[in-house]
Amino acid sequence: MKKSVRILFFAVLVLVSVSVVTTYLLLKNAPPQLTFLDDQFFDWGSINEGSSITHDFQFKNTGKKPLHIENLVTGCGCTKAKASKEFFAPGEIGTITVGYRARPLKDKEMISVGIITNDKKQPLHKLMISGFVKNSVFWYPESISFFINDKSKEYKKEVQFLTDLTGELHINKVHSSISNILPVCNQNEKGILCKVYVNDIDTLNLGGSTENIELTFSVNEIERKVVLPVYLMVR
Repeated sequence: MKKSVRILFFAVLVLVSVSVVTTYLLLKNAPPQLTFLDDQFFDWGSINEGSSITHDFQFKNTGKKPLHIENLVTGCGCTKAKASKEFFAPGEIGTITVGYRARPLKDKEMISVGIITNDKKQPLHKLMISGFVKNSVFWYPESISFFINDKSKEYKKEVQFLTDLTGELHINKVHSSISNILPVCNQNEKGILCKVYVNDIDTLNLGGSTENIELTFSVNEIERKVVLPVYLMVR
């Protein structure tokens, strides 16, 4: 009986020893592991086009070997991602900062960021940022018309371009399809006010024609272009 107990005792001791050694070897050879400490999704709500936002995603190397952030892949050129450093020791906490510059959109923006590491079990992790972008909406007449029947008269009309977007507005270029139409545009509190003159009336052909004024401007460094048709009726 005692001999059987001894044999059983030694068998259990061997099994426990093997288990301890196995666990030690597994832990010793355990790969690095990236574990996020908060949500992998960030919603910025609503921002104006051209505005910039940043968000920090914190993570921890919960593996037993150094974690290497090999590459960060963003979903578009409007997004930048940067890790606080490249290598992280076991137990070390790090940060991935994602920056986004709002581009003109008509709907909700969703952008992913891929994180490639040396974790063999899960080499790819994903972050997601999302939200709405408010566009620089402008209202202006569909067209303007000039009825010219007196060559001695000055012909001028004012066109107001209205915007509901606050931000830095700059007029980059104003161009007319013919030299007889001279637009003079300036920024005001409502948006852009253009004074449109018709000159050198003697050189205009009788009858009707359609010309264009192209206005290129930028709001928050995002460039836009509008085309305003100008109808000329010369009698």
